[in-house]
Amino acid sequence: MKNQFFAVFKHEFKTTAKSGAFVATTVIFALLIFAGIGFPLFLQADTDEPRSSSSFLNVEELLTSNMSFAEKKIILGASEDAEIDLESMAGYLQENLGYYDDEEDYDSRPETAVFTGSAEDMEAEIAAQNADYGLFFTDPLSYTIYLQELGIMDMNSYSIDEQVLAKYRTEALTRLGAGEDEINQILNAYTAVDTVATRNDGVASQGYTYVLMMLLYMTILLYGSIVSSSVAAEKSSRAMELLVTAAKPSALMFGKVLGVGFAGLCQMLAWMFTAFGAYALSGNYWSENSMISGLFGGENTSLLIYTVVFFILGYLLYSFLFGAMGSLVSRTEDLQSTLMPVTLLVVIAFMVSYFSTIMGYVDSLLMRVFSFVPFTSPLAMFIRIINNNAENWEVVLSIVLLIVGCVLVGILATAIYRIGVLLYGKPPKVRELLKLLRG
Repeated sequence: MKNQFFAVFKHEFKTTAKSGAFVATTVIFALLIFAGIGFPLFLQADTDEPRSSSSFLNVEELLTSNMSFAEKKIILGASEDAEIDLESMAGYLQENLGYYDDEEDYDSRPETAVFTGSAEDMEAEIAAQNADYGLFFTDPLSYTIYLQELGIMDMNSYSIDEQVLAKYRTEALTRLGAGEDEINQILNAYTAVDTVATRNDGVASQGYTYVLMMLLYMTILLYGSIVSSSVAAEKSSRAMELLVTAAKPSALMFGKVLGVGFAGLCQMLAWMFTAFGAYALSGNYWSENSMISGLFGGENTSLLIYTVVFFILGYLLYSFLFGAMGSLVSRTEDLQSTLMPVTLLVVIAFMVSYFSTIMGYVDSLLMRVFSFVPFTSPLAMFIRIINNNAENWEVVLSIVLLIVGCVLVGILATAIYRIGVLLYGKPPKVRELLKLLRG
């Protein structure tokens, strides 16, 4: 029995690990991970001075890069009863929108002009592409902005609105007797806020929650489907008839599941080591990024351990089911429909965990229940652990129940496999399968 198991285990591991798709996936994702985490190394090639992530991921710089008004034209109009100085507003917008540097001969400021027509005329003017933006005022704080296209990342409209408001506030403060220095001080005032999360840093944790959740979800489905495809292919080629005479069904099932799983674990560890290697080389650049530094920081090593633990147990649970379902089909074409119930279990676990995370219901009753159900706990309990919503006894109980679930499902899957490998034709229905299992 032991020799049969190791023979099957070795064969499945080598077959999976040497397959072109497996090798290509491993290499491509490793390169993407290294490039994603280690890209500051390439940007920093021209200088030895270390820079933090803010040097490369400056949010303000990213936003202002989308607020260039170079070669843009803004026209301003107003209704007859609007009490606004359009000439003054046009000059103010031209002076304060965009950026101007005389020494570097750089000018991204817009061209502004007063428009004397109606709102309908202005809309037609913008539609004819004679100007990029049109502002039609009904009073100093009420206006309609016309533009050719409204993009998702169009920050120019926001910037225009900020300057219109700043112009109004400047004039109001001037009328109240404030001096230029006082006005600048008021308009440029900002708050300095430090945020401390006493229980959970959602900004940092949610980032790697999604990453690790997707990793578990995709790998469990991927490697489980490899097991079912392997079983179905062997059965359709009649190779199964020879295998069952040379080895016990339990040795075939456990050897196949663990062989593919070990290959998957090696692949996952390779991606993790790549990520840690890239971070070790570029860690200084990520010091100000709470999500990246939090994931790879020493204080979150337990998180990666839990990732491996729940991957192994979740994979075993579902791969036993995938393998059992694969043994019930005679043709690989029938595999997807037979696997649908098992796939739906994984999808339900993922969807509940995902929406609970984005809606802030990680500690809800549904997530608590799901974290103790073996079919959903690999994702549900894992999410609760990341968000610090699980007590130690809950984690231990969840893992114990998951281990028990893996053993029971493994026994059931072996029984189904023993019957399924000798069945040909249309896959049996649930009632027929239960009768065969009882017999």
